[in-house]
Amino acid sequence: MRGRHARLRSRADRIHRASRRRRGERRILHVLLATGVSLLIGCGFHLRGAVDLPPGMQRVFVQAPDAYGPLAVELRRGLEAGGGELVSERERATAVLHVLEERTRRRALSVSARGRAREYELIYHVAFRVEGPTGEVRRPREAVELRRDYVFDPTDVLGKSGEEAMLARDMRRDAARLILRRVEAGMEPAP
Repeated sequence: MRGRHARLRSRADRIHRASRRRRGERRILHVLLATGVSLLIGCGFHLRGAVDLPPGMQRVFVQAPDAYGPLAVELRRGLEAGGGELVSERERATAVLHVLEERTRRRALSVSARGRAREYELIYHVAFRVEGPTGEVRRPREAVELRRDYVFDPTDVLGKSGEEAMLARDMRRDAARLILRRVEAGMEPAP
């Protein structure tokens, strides 16, 4: 009987020690995590998509060839996430984000022995500038160009057209982020 109690007690002691060790490891992990987060915040890191708008862009009007198109929607979404107030009239704006042109092209990268395209490259080009409400240029014309390639399978035309549409959507989203990052990086101060 005594041997059985001793075994049970030693087993309980081992479980207790393992539990204490895990608690200590968790505490160390929490301290390391808190330290890492503090360092990231201290160095200016922020999540992708979050933009710190310059002071001259408190109220923004987005002017685009297609005012309700996907790029304009992405730009508005990013501006709102960055703390900008979107206005519906140019006169009420402190800045105008003017999309001058937007185009998507597709070109063949490689062809099969029969002369059919096997691989395509999508090219998405956007030109923009930032103006004041009266038209003065605060950030001159700039262009963003993104490229993505994909393999074309003639036996899966429907699937590949869906892939192309998905790539185009992702490129628009990335272009909007790049435009907002460039605006964030530097803009002529308001007069």
